[in-house]
Amino acid sequence: GAPAARDAPPNALVEAALDRARALDARGLDEMLRRGAAVAGAPAFLEETIAPLLVRIGEMWHAGRISIGAEHVASAVIEAFTADVMRSLTAPGAARSVVVATPAGSRHVMGASLVAAAAAAEGWNVIFLGGDLPVAEIARAAAESGARAVALSVVYAADAADLVAQLRLLR
Repeated sequence: GAPAARDAPPNALVEAALDRARALDARGLDEMLRRGAAVAGAPAFLEETIAPLLVRIGEMWHAGRISIGAEHVASAVIEAFTADVMRSLTAPGAARSVVVATPAGSRHVMGASLVAAAAAAEGWNVIFLGGDLPVAEIARAAAESGARAVALSVVYAADAADLVAQLRLLR
């Protein structure tokens, strides 16, 4: 299999993107991401650059090596970028739909946004609900849309037992 992101050789584009984020250069970061996706193609770019970039930002934030402002700039740019990728690739008439969301209590939608963009790149019709939704609403959206799958993203669960109970209800 592919090596884990932290074991992969340094990606020059990831490092350059981190430099832009640390400089609070949202426009420069956005332009860099869009050029990179145009060259590599969206699916490969999401896997080879955006996912490792998110891992690095998270590691740096936890280690105190990136400011909150820089993390927020990067998050905002990456979220807008992945939303644009998702919209540009989602086929309204696709044979199969996937509902993507985060359950109640999970407001961080970055992982869900990345999953939605990757699903769109694979030909799924993506129904992106965003974050912090009760599982009953996620289930309703899946049933009403005839979705073949539901994808959830959870960054941190303050109450793991409650999350497991919610997931059982959704299932």
